Amino acid sequence: MKSETFYKFGKKHGKSTFYNKYPYSIASLTPYKDGKIDGIERVYYADGSLKYEIEYRNGRRCGNWKKYYGDGKTAADSTVGIHYIYENDKKIKTLKQDVELFVGEFF
Repeated sequence: MKSETFYKFGKKHGKSTFYNKYPYSIASLTPYKDGKIDGIERVYYADGSLKYEIEYRNGRRCGNWKKYYGDGKTAADSTVGIHYIYENDKKIKTLKQDVELFVGEFF
């Protein structure tokens, strides 16, 4: 896997991009500010569709954490299969949870 990361004064700062080896697509985009994840991190399936979207503030999960269906599978009401709300790196609310999406995943 290849990556591209920007630094400012020796700390990660800006978007860090990881690429899949094949088919040479973007695997993830992670925003950094002064060495800590800050903003919305996006992780992609190999086909380029969005897999995860996770909000961070100052290195901690804070806000929405969503996992999307892959391989063309969609839910009747939306493409989001799992949706949690985090505050200060702790899950405080579950808005949607499709058990099928847990298979083989680590949280």
